[in-house]
Amino acid sequence: IIMELSDALSQVLASVPGAASITITDPDGISLIQAVAESTLSSGSPAFFNAAKTTLSQLSQMKIGDERSEAKCIAIAYDQCQVVLFTVGALTAAVIATPEANTATIMELDAAIEQLVRPLCAIYAEARDL
Repeated sequence: IIMELSDALSQVLASVPGAASITITDPDGISLIQAVAESTLSSGSPAFFNAAKTTLSQLSQMKIGDERSEAKCIAIAYDQCQVVLFTVGALTAAVIATPEANTATIMELDAAIEQLVRPLCAIYAEARDL
């Protein structure tokens, strides 16, 4: 399942010009799967993930977000790149892209990423409960 998911995420990644990587992490920030495009942009560092993840968590706690009062997506722009995070169950999907990449197009990947990552969420939940 990991290789199939990685291949599928690579296809999603290729659909957005300027997107450099998609990384799926657990709640502790440990990378589970990563798809990387052929790009000169670095695929990101833990500092990008940690800052964005902390912000997303705080927004959720403050009940700022969509109609379900939960923040599920956040985009943060840096000088060298942009980071868009999606929550999918207990997991987080991070898309790293160039500053010029279309942020709205990246944010529209939420449904595709969620559909791909849901089975991994179920596996993660089962493993955590053991």
